[in-house]
Amino acid sequence: MSKIKRLLLSALTATLVVGCGPSMKTVKTVWYELDAATPSPQSKNDVTISVESVSAKNYKNYPELAVRRESLPESVLLDPNSATRTSIRGSWDAISMADKNGIIWWIPTGGGITGFHATIKNNTAHILRMGDARIYYIVSGKPIPAIKSADYGLNSTNLVYREVSKVAARQMKFINDVDTEILPGFEYSGYLVFPIDPDNAIEGELKFFDITTKVDNTGAPVEKTSYSFRLTRQEETKTYKVGFASVEEVK
Repeated sequence: MSKIKRLLLSALTATLVVGCGPSMKTVKTVWYELDAATPSPQSKNDVTISVESVSAKNYKNYPELAVRRESLPESVLLDPNSATRTSIRGSWDAISMADKNGIIWWIPTGGGITGFHATIKNNTAHILRMGDARIYYIVSGKPIPAIKSADYGLNSTNLVYREVSKVAARQMKFINDVDTEILPGFEYSGYLVFPIDPDNAIEGELKFFDITTKVDNTGAPVEKTSYSFRLTRQEETKTYKVGFASVEEVK
């Protein structure tokens, strides 16, 4: 779910509670774009990689980010040491996050994480095992590894957000999962998500290290290739009028 929608729904909830007239809310959207000097796709030694940032600007291009509210658990334990359960599917958070079709759009950029969609085409004569590769987002000289699907969303303190992210992770393919393999002549598309707050990271570099582009007769790597995508942070601020049952952008 996008930060924009969460903020606006929170504002709408407050309006409903106090019963007052429409209020004005300003929301900032953050996304990334490839640096003008960075080509995408990039082809080297029979492997081609393309990268696109996923944000509130383009999330509906990726239907696997759509989580049906009915797919959420009815309830979960508050913590492993308690017998107390808390509602998930019927909670206000889940209901307010869903659109009229019961879909929650879970966007992997915002709320402390930054996400990308990548496609890798394998034109070599061997299997590309992505578990052997090293994929990092580099900010201010610090390499930050991508999150594995099993860890996606587990740090959220909101139980509903955590359960939504679990469902989203099962629908999304993760490029960096250890069991991801790309057969010769095939391509693979999936996600790379990093624990980077887009509000703080001005620019960075997405790097693929140790992509095996050639092997010997025994299958041992004899050539490894790296790919680099520089990205710049963009932002847009809009003002909305939040009423009793509507959210309207102020032109």
